[in-house]
Amino acid sequence: YWMTFYQTKRGYSMRQLLLYFFIIFGINVPGIDLTIDTSGFNLPDYIYHKNEQYITPMEALDLVKEHYADNFDKIYEKNSTDKYIYKLTFADYYLVYEGEVGTEKDYLIHLYEFVVDEPETGIGHTVTYGWYTVDKESGEITEQIN
Repeated sequence: YWMTFYQTKRGYSMRQLLLYFFIIFGINVPGIDLTIDTSGFNLPDYIYHKNEQYITPMEALDLVKEHYADNFDKIYEKNSTDKYIYKLTFADYYLVYEGEVGTEKDYLIHLYEFVVDEPETGIGHTVTYGWYTVDKESGEITEQIN
């Protein structure tokens, strides 16, 4: 029982650390029930639905492009073959993936123009024309501002 009194630097006992180790690596210990009740946790839906397929951020970007920026061209990020943005060829209008929003079940897509204020330095500002969320499961697009 000396292990129950030994505390690590983070405050866990050695016994707790061993139990976590057994749980993580799925090691069965006779006489010890290592099941975890997650009913009290508020976990995101995608954890419960691990086996379901979700669209990727780039697929979400493609969906918004098809509906709102069909004449934009794809431009790949440097040293990448799978990450890209869309840009209007003759102007500084962009359609980009910005991240996940809400309960992390939606992707956020931004349509904006970059306006150069100081041509010597390239410093400027953006003018937003649209924010769109795309549901990871259904691919449904919701326009956030008109």
